[in-house]
Amino acid sequence: MKLIAKFLGGLLLLYILFWLAVAAYFSFAARHKDLLETNLSSLFQRRVSIQQVRTAWQGMSPKIQVNGFQVAGDTPGQPALAFASMSAEFSAVSLLRFWPQLTKFAVEQPSLEIVSLPSNQLQIAGITLGTNRSRGINPKSLISWLLNHQNAVWLDGEIVWRRLDGQQQRYSNVSFVYQRDVDNRQISAATLTPKGPFAFKAQTNGNVLEAGDWDAAFEVLGDKGQSLLAPEDLSLVVENGHGSLQLKTLDMQRIQDFLLITGLGEAASWVLDSQLDGRLHDVRFDFSGPLLEFVDWSLTALASEVRFNPKHGMPGMSKLAGMVEASASGGTFEFSASEGLFKWPNMFASSFDIDQASGQFHWSIADNRNIEIVLENGSFEDQVARIWDLNASCNVDTRNRSVSNLAQLFKVDSVADLSFDQGKIIESGSVRGDAPGPLHLDANAKFEIKSLPEVIRYLPSDPRIAKFRTWWSNGVIQGKADGGVLSYQGELSKNALKVGKAELFGKVNFSGVELDYGYQRSWPKLLNSSGSATLENDLLTFIPEQAWLDSDRILDSKVTIDSIFYRERQLDLHARMTTSLPRVMTFLFDGPLLKPEQRGRPLPVTAQSGQVAAEVELTIPLANVRKTRVRGTADVTNGQLILPQGVAVTEVSTRIDFTERSAESAQIDGSFLGGPARAKLITTKAAQPPIMKITATGQADIKRLQPWLGEHILSWLDGTSEWQGDVSIDGPRVAISAQSDLQGVSVSAPDPLAKAAPQARPISVAMLIGDKKVPRSLALKYGENLRVRFTGDLKGTNSLFDRSVIWLGEAGDERPLKPQPGVNFKLDYNQLD
Repeated sequence: MKLIAKFLGGLLLLYILFWLAVAAYFSFAARHKDLLETNLSSLFQRRVSIQQVRTAWQGMSPKIQVNGFQVAGDTPGQPALAFASMSAEFSAVSLLRFWPQLTKFAVEQPSLEIVSLPSNQLQIAGITLGTNRSRGINPKSLISWLLNHQNAVWLDGEIVWRRLDGQQQRYSNVSFVYQRDVDNRQISAATLTPKGPFAFKAQTNGNVLEAGDWDAAFEVLGDKGQSLLAPEDLSLVVENGHGSLQLKTLDMQRIQDFLLITGLGEAASWVLDSQLDGRLHDVRFDFSGPLLEFVDWSLTALASEVRFNPKHGMPGMSKLAGMVEASASGGTFEFSASEGLFKWPNMFASSFDIDQASGQFHWSIADNRNIEIVLENGSFEDQVARIWDLNASCNVDTRNRSVSNLAQLFKVDSVADLSFDQGKIIESGSVRGDAPGPLHLDANAKFEIKSLPEVIRYLPSDPRIAKFRTWWSNGVIQGKADGGVLSYQGELSKNALKVGKAELFGKVNFSGVELDYGYQRSWPKLLNSSGSATLENDLLTFIPEQAWLDSDRILDSKVTIDSIFYRERQLDLHARMTTSLPRVMTFLFDGPLLKPEQRGRPLPVTAQSGQVAAEVELTIPLANVRKTRVRGTADVTNGQLILPQGVAVTEVSTRIDFTERSAESAQIDGSFLGGPARAKLITTKAAQPPIMKITATGQADIKRLQPWLGEHILSWLDGTSEWQGDVSIDGPRVAISAQSDLQGVSVSAPDPLAKAAPQARPISVAMLIGDKKVPRSLALKYGENLRVRFTGDLKGTNSLFDRSVIWLGEAGDERPLKPQPGVNFKLDYNQLD
């Protein structure tokens, strides 16, 4: 018992000491103005200045008078809070409860600054109002504290509100009187607006902060006390905790202000995060429950000029109009738009001008504050595309989780991520850098595209498809599409399709397509193509019903682009077509298979005519077109080739198998030098272009060699003979060799060159020709007594050869020949007359 008495005595002593300290603090406040300024500067986190402080006592309650009070603001000449004078009387009991309460409060000529902050917070009088996700004073606690005062007067004041967009709103000549008698509260206020004096009067009965059975009334008055607004313009009635607010018009910005000031923004974070803006008409807001903790509420209104910005991975739109119905658990917005704007930075690099749009948005908010948004019967149209029957639902995971067991606490990154909500521990992922969970989307729509090249606007801005965007902007020349359907289901993240967390399907018909699919390598263009295209996850497939490659029609074609959304994407083309031999020769020897620096060189063999039925498989890695792969077959008929100096190979027919690095043929049949010829093409070294060799046999009319051997030599020769030879092709370098026993050819030259037609005598020819960088030469050996060597000057343009030597001598003499300019003879034959 003595111990209890001793404890109570000590407690009483602490109470007396505390009261003496409070009394001393207020009694000597005037003497310690500098200390008071320092303490208040620490509270406001900015400089506070006071001209004068006086304190008087009325019984047990201190009364304080402050003159020339100012809290420094963020902009020059605009304080965060200032007033000419302020008098306040404190409740003695409230001081002992550490919850100071004013029984009387009056402030003259005050100036208050309100600042909208980027973090969906407000700064009032230099103090930041916080939420569960941020630091600062809780607005609900501040409002509760203000409403529990007994009397407050604000005379001839000014309120300045600085918005995020830099605009500033100023309310001058603001005065109000607040009175509370237990749970009965009344406030009267007046201000000067551009339209004249404005006043309102509000009255409540009951515990508006905690109980759900309070009453309230509100009216707007003129300067003479007359009612300014009809009930349909503005009315507020609350009976037994059930209220109804009606407004003719309401700016959505005011809703955001209300949510921030009252601290209700946490329950409507998306409204604040997306900076929802616009105007509501014929507004009706019904609610029930305590003032700052509504148990239930609903809103109906017409809306115009609605705008919301992209946030949490979701898109944004502007210039919407329609009807809205909303409640604490969700709502519906039936909208239409004309000349609006669509933005989705997470997906697209630029915004889209929307000519027309309509549909219905539905949204619901779960207990853990995750959001589901549903779009029904959406339609959008711009200058490029039209989309209709768009139905989509997406889920925004805010990563708020109830911690149900102790083990989950060890998975939390920081204690700062935890908060307490109605007895539950909540982990808020939004605290960590405002990073909600991945967006889940379930959507399907019909569409048509007016201009395929402009589809690049709709390609995601992911840097991994930057080269594909470049390819599309250069490769897709023209075309349109209609009858399209598209669906997406799953997680909306960069690798969702690749790892199987989403499914994408689309189908569309296209027409009038011109495609320069290999623009970097001068591939033949795909022209006037029409058919269908399908998209299955990351595989895009084109099935043309008709298409032309330049002027050649393509048959049974199919084009696919695999991994279209990823760096390793590649284009595969399979097609059959009938084209000309000159086009094939140009493609193989001067086309996109060659490096740019290898193109433009004169072909050693020119295709003049002929038909080719080809089947081609083409693979182009779009990130590196130099690694293009080609595989195909070509059936050649009635071909005609022109060798140097106009020597023709005609009636060519064969089948060739080729790749980007090789070519092989079956037997080649043709006519050469006036007789039938047979040949075969092989690749001796795979390369780009390949090094190839043609081995051939045939029967030749000796007179047909005139372009190569000249008239003088051929004047001694007459007849036909079998021959064999080969042609090696190494880019611009062509080496030709041929041999014959000349049986069937008569030679009327003097001895020892003369021979009869039945007589056999070997002859061999070796020839090297090419472009201007290849030294031209021809070597001929006839029997044992005649050798001829021609060479060409690299700079010569008038003739194939400009140097020569003709040797006639004894058998066995194999000394090398050195051609000289012009025609030169070297005779070492003693029997020559």
